[in-house]
Amino acid sequence: MVRRDIKHHYFFGAFPPILEGNRIHAFAQGLHGQWNLVEVPRLHMTIAITEHVPVPMPAIAAALLRAGEAVRAEPFEIVLDQLSANPGPESVVLRPARVIPAAKELHAAVREAMIAEGVPLRTNFRFSPHVTLGYGKNGPSFTRPVQPFGWKVSELVLIHSVAGAHLHKMLGRWTLEPAPEKQLSLFAA
Repeated sequence: MVRRDIKHHYFFGAFPPILEGNRIHAFAQGLHGQWNLVEVPRLHMTIAITEHVPVPMPAIAAALLRAGEAVRAEPFEIVLDQLSANPGPESVVLRPARVIPAAKELHAAVREAMIAEGVPLRTNFRFSPHVTLGYGKNGPSFTRPVQPFGWKVSELVLIHSVAGAHLHKMLGRWTLEPAPEKQLSLFAA
């Protein structure tokens, strides 16, 4: 029997190192309001995500593992220096104040690899770099500057997430490295 409160999805993400994850979580614990905080091992920035499905889908997981192998992107620094509360679903997140072109390039590379493997992104998913700190019902939206948090994003991780069970299963991880440069021929026509 399939539990209706359990949903599965897959996502590519970037996870902070444990020390930075602990700093982020300690900051979140000091926030006012009744937030259900995300545990340190689950703090991440979602790069791309699939639709929810009622049961695990090994074929989707296999296609996403092939997509992860195909991704080539430069490592980059992420700096999260804005705190935002968003309505529906209500969440509190850390986000960058400035656009990070390399993050957008990583998302584009992952999206292209997923499409090549026949796995669509979640409907209405729009890449917006952030780390969710918690969920709850705490009032109006806001954005304000905070002490910067950050790390060097040097790997891409594929996660099978079991929503409703607060479970992340790591399926794959890849070191970020740029695509090899094309060599020009000395004998170009």
